[in-house]
Amino acid sequence: MDIHTNYAHPDQLNLLHFFNKHQVKYLIFGDFAINTFEKGRPITHIKLWIDTTPKNIERLNQALKEANPNRLYTKLPTSIPLRNVSKRILSVGSPNFKVELYPCIAGFRADDFLNTYQQHITGKATAWGEQSPSQIISLPQLNIHQLYASILQSTSSRKLWDSTALEKVAESNKLDIRNIYQIQNGLPPKITKIAHVEPSSKRDFDWLRKELDIEIVLQHYGYSLDAEKTSKNGVWRIYKTGIKGDKQRLAVCNIAGKYRYKGFCDLNDLGKPYKDAQGNWKRSEGFKGDSIQFIHRMENENWKSTFAVVDQILGDTQYQHKVAKLAPLREVSESYFLKDTTLREADLKETYTPILLKDNRYLLNRAINIPTLSHPAFVSKILNVGLKQLAYELIEPLVLNNTKGKNVVLSKGTLLFTKEQLQSNDQEDRFFFTKLDGQINRFSLNEVFIDKYLNRLKSKDLVFQNTAFPLFAIDGNLASLDIRNDKFKQFPSIERREALWLSNAHFRLTTQYQHVPINTLGTLYRNLSNNEIYFCYLDQANLSTQLSIPSNKVAELFEPISANRLVLCESPIDALSFAQLNPETADERRLYIATCGTPAKHQMEHIQHILNRNPLAEVVIAQDGDNAGIRFAINYLGLKHPSEQQDFNLTPYITYSAPPIGIQSVQQLIGSSNQKIENDGHLPTKDDNFIKGQNHLRLEISHKLQGSTLQSLEQQHEKYINDLTASLNKFVTKEGNEFKAKASQLSHLQTPSKDKLCTHVVISFPNDTNMLIRALNRLSDSINQKQSHPLFLISRPSRTQKDFNEILQQRNGEKLPDSSLLKLSPRPHANLNLSQNPAKAQSKLAI
Repeated sequence: MDIHTNYAHPDQLNLLHFFNKHQVKYLIFGDFAINTFEKGRPITHIKLWIDTTPKNIERLNQALKEANPNRLYTKLPTSIPLRNVSKRILSVGSPNFKVELYPCIAGFRADDFLNTYQQHITGKATAWGEQSPSQIISLPQLNIHQLYASILQSTSSRKLWDSTALEKVAESNKLDIRNIYQIQNGLPPKITKIAHVEPSSKRDFDWLRKELDIEIVLQHYGYSLDAEKTSKNGVWRIYKTGIKGDKQRLAVCNIAGKYRYKGFCDLNDLGKPYKDAQGNWKRSEGFKGDSIQFIHRMENENWKSTFAVVDQILGDTQYQHKVAKLAPLREVSESYFLKDTTLREADLKETYTPILLKDNRYLLNRAINIPTLSHPAFVSKILNVGLKQLAYELIEPLVLNNTKGKNVVLSKGTLLFTKEQLQSNDQEDRFFFTKLDGQINRFSLNEVFIDKYLNRLKSKDLVFQNTAFPLFAIDGNLASLDIRNDKFKQFPSIERREALWLSNAHFRLTTQYQHVPINTLGTLYRNLSNNEIYFCYLDQANLSTQLSIPSNKVAELFEPISANRLVLCESPIDALSFAQLNPETADERRLYIATCGTPAKHQMEHIQHILNRNPLAEVVIAQDGDNAGIRFAINYLGLKHPSEQQDFNLTPYITYSAPPIGIQSVQQLIGSSNQKIENDGHLPTKDDNFIKGQNHLRLEISHKLQGSTLQSLEQQHEKYINDLTASLNKFVTKEGNEFKAKASQLSHLQTPSKDKLCTHVVISFPNDTNMLIRALNRLSDSINQKQSHPLFLISRPSRTQKDFNEILQQRNGEKLPDSSLLKLSPRPHANLNLSQNPAKAQSKLAI
C-alpha cells in the first residue's frame, strides 16, 4: 500500500519533532492520517490521540517546554481521568495551524491506546516547500482499519466522504475493510439490500429531481426541520443537521418552471469571492442544487452509490405517505432561488421587517445628532426593527426554577413574555422572561406547561423598537443585522462571512434631473423596505434632501466617484461618532466601513476588494483604544494598498494567546488577603506576564534586489527586526526575558523569479498596551516612509477614552478642536476619479 508524504506547517512539525525526541506516545488520526492514504484534503489542524499514562504526560510536558522555550505553555496534569469521550484537552500552535491533543477518539476506549499503538503504521511528513529528504520526519498514526473504524463511529459531517475514500483505497489494495469492520462490530458481513424501484437502463434526471423530494432526502440523512427559522409565509423551510456547533442551514424552496422541483441552498455557504481572468470580482458557487446533486455530494460524488440511495428512498413503501405529510410550499422562480444571497436577504427582511430610521432615541442618547443621522453618507444605513414579545398570564401561583437554577415565586396574574414563534414546534422548549423587583428572570417552559398554566393575552404584547445596522455581502445583498438597544445586542444566527456595514457610495449627477442641477454630488441608496433607489444630497441650505430615481435610469444619470478616504471602524456607532467628531471637508469623499466585531478573514478580503476599487484613498484606521483595537489596527496595515511602492512590502499579522489561567480568577486571588498562591517564590501581580498573555507578531518583509546582494538585504532585514524588537523593549524595566520582546523563527527566502528577497519572523511580547502602541506606530511609520505619500493614517483613542463614541459623549456631541491629536488633517488634493464605468455602477455597489 502506498504511503503518501504529508505536508504541514513548520510550527506543527517542530512540535512533533520534539514529541518524537522525548519519545511521547501518540497516534495521528483525522484528515492528516487520511491524507497518508488518499491525498486531497487541506490540512489546518493535526489531531493526536495521546497515551494518558503519567510517564507519557511528563514526557509530553517536557517536549512542550523545549519546543517553546520563550513562550508560555499549559502543562497537562499527570493524572488524566479515563473518560471515553472524544474531547480535545489541549491545542498548541498558531490559530490556523494547531496540534490538538485528545485522550480518547471515536470508535475506541481510552484504555485501548496501548493495544492500538502496537498496530500503528508510520507516516511521513515534511514542511511546506521542503524537498530535502533530511527534512522528512516519521509520525505514528492509525492504520487503515483503525482509521476506518474511528471515522464510522464519529459524528463528523464528512463521515461519508472520508469512509468512502478509504474504501476506494482498500479496494485498490484488495483489502475488505468494510466487512472486517462489520464482523469486528458484530454486524453481518453482507449488507441486506432494501427493496427498491427497478432502475431504468437510462436515468431521466429531470424526472428524478421532480419525483424525489429533497425534504425526504434530508430526513434520510438525519436532517430535521428548524421550525423557528422556517418562513412564515410558506416560501421556504429551513433544515439543520442536529450536530452541535454545525452552522449548516439548508433552505428548501419549490422551484417554478418546466419541471417544478424542490431545490436547496445552504444559507451559511455563500461561496467565496474570487477574481476572474478579466479582474472582476465574482463569487464561487456555494452548496446548492436539487435532490440528486445533494445525494451525489453526500455520497462523495460516487454515481453508483448515488443511484443506490435514490432507489432506496423511492423504493420505500412509505415514501408517498411521507411526501403527503409535508405542508405545501409556494413556488418561486429559479433565478430567485439560485441566488442564495437574495434568499438570505428575503429571510432577514421577513423575519425582522427593517424600516428606515424613525425611532432615534438610542442614538441620540449616545450623543449622535440629527445632522449626522440624516447625512447622505448614512441614510438607509441605520434602520429600526421591531422585535415582538408575546404576553402570557399565569393562571395560578407557582414556584418555578429559572435558567440560573434558582426558585422564583410567581403569583397569579404574573405576566411572562416570549418572542414570537415563526412556526410552532412541540418538541422544543420556549424561553420566557418576567421582571420581578427590578430583576429579569428567564424560564425554559415546554408546550405542556404552557397549555396548562398560561393564558395568552394579546392586549399585553410588547414591541421593542431597536436600532439595526445592515451588513451587506460583496454583491450588495443584505447578509446580516447588528441590532442594538440599551443593554441589548443581537445578531441573526447566521454566518456573516464577508458582510460589512458600509456607508453610502458617492455619485455625481451627469445631467440635470427634475430640479437637481448637473454635477450635483451625493449618494445613492436602496430602500430595503421597497427596493426603490434614492439620490441623497445636501441642498443649498446644507440640508439632507432625497430624490427617488427609477432603477433603469441609474446608469444613465449617474457616474460613481471613488472615495479619497476609507475609514475603518470596529462598529457603526464608532463610524457615526468619528464622522461627527471629524466632519467632512468640501473636497473629501469618505467611505466608512465597520466589521461589527473582530475582523474576520472574509471581511478582510471584502475590505481589500473595496480598497482595490478606490486605489487613491488614504486608509484611516480608527479602532478602539484597548489592546484588541490596537491589534486590529496592526492587522489592517497588512492590507495591500494599490498605490504602494512595489519594491518594498511590509506585511504584519498579529495574534494573541490568552494566559493559561483566567484573568478574573487571578485578580480574585490577588485581591484575597487570606489566600496565597506562589509563583516562583512571589505572589502574582497584575503586571505579571502569565496574567497578560502573549502577542505574536508575524512579519513578512519583501524587498526587490535592484542591484543589492542577497547577503546585504538579509542584513538590512535583520537590522530592521532587531531595531523593532529593541524599540518594543525600550522602556521595559523588569528583569527577565518573559517581560521582553524576542524574535524567533527567522527565515529568508528568494522568490522563484529571483528578483526579490522575502524574510519571515515572529516577534513575541507580553500583552502590554505600551508595547502594542510602539509596534503599531513603528510599523505604520515604516510603511508610510517608503511611499511617495502616506497610505495609512492611525487615529486611536487613548486607553482611558476607550472608543470614539465615548469621546463624543464626553464632548456632549461637539466636534474635535483643531488642536486634538484625533483631528483629521485636510486631504492634500481631491481625488474624484471614476472607480468604474457607469454601466457597472448599480450592479457593483451596495445600493
